Amino acid sequence: MTTCEDFRRVVIEGVPQVLRCDETSAGLRLRTVFEHPDGDLIDIFLVQADGRVLLTDYGEALRHLDVLGFDAMNTPKKRAMFNAAIANLNVQESEGRLEVSASADDPKDLATKIFRLGQAAVRVGDLIFLARELSPRFFRDDVREFLAEHKFPIEDSPQVLGRSGQGYTLDFRIRRKTRPLIVKTMTTGSRAAAETMVSSTVRMFYDLARTSGFDEQPVAVFDDSEDVWSPSQFELVGSLAPCVLWSHPDELVRLAAA
Repeated sequence: MTTCEDFRRVVIEGVPQVLRCDETSAGLRLRTVFEHPDGDLIDIFLVQADGRVLLTDYGEALRHLDVLGFDAMNTPKKRAMFNAAIANLNVQESEGRLEVSASADDPKDLATKIFRLGQAAVRVGDLIFLARELSPRFFRDDVREFLAEHKFPIEDSPQVLGRSGQGYTLDFRIRRKTRPLIVKTMTTGSRAAAETMVSSTVRMFYDLARTSGFDEQPVAVFDDSEDVWSPSQFELVGSLAPCVLWSHPDELVRLAAA
């Protein structure tokens, strides 16, 4: 088994990305200069098993995202972004761990692989910032995929006309045995934007409710993974339409199946 002394002697002087080496029961823990999104330094583990050397993060990159409330693997689009983040670094993912094989006898190869794995962990961490920029599209896709999984007939981007004469585009229409359900998705990472979104949604639902002959049931689906919504906002929207929290999606199933 390679020791930290061996590692320092053959590698660490040529790897400025490694700050410290500690021997653990899991292998050598290499503290690097790379950072997770929350500012914690990234640890890479050098593990020897079955005659091969493996560098791994033991799942820390994805675990840090999970703690921040972001699952990088729960939809096909997020998974595709994750795969793209690590693909050109030739880093593999195995059961949530970032891994790359290396040669303990080749300091140059080991240094290169440490750098690549550190870069991959950083790129995976950066997915949370890209996801926030794309949050509305991501959330809409999450809701659509959820409805499709439950085999509800979905019409994308239905347009309806309010009593005021203004046209509105919602996210989905679901045909039911009773009144069709029209779905408005609500997602943002900003409290100020949440207030604006609630105000516009209330105006829309009120306008539709006053429309003669309008026979569709609106519902608002809130992305409550971000703490930006207030109880008064749920109450305000809820006075005009059912509110579904994405943390309890079964309520959407119940409404869609009614």
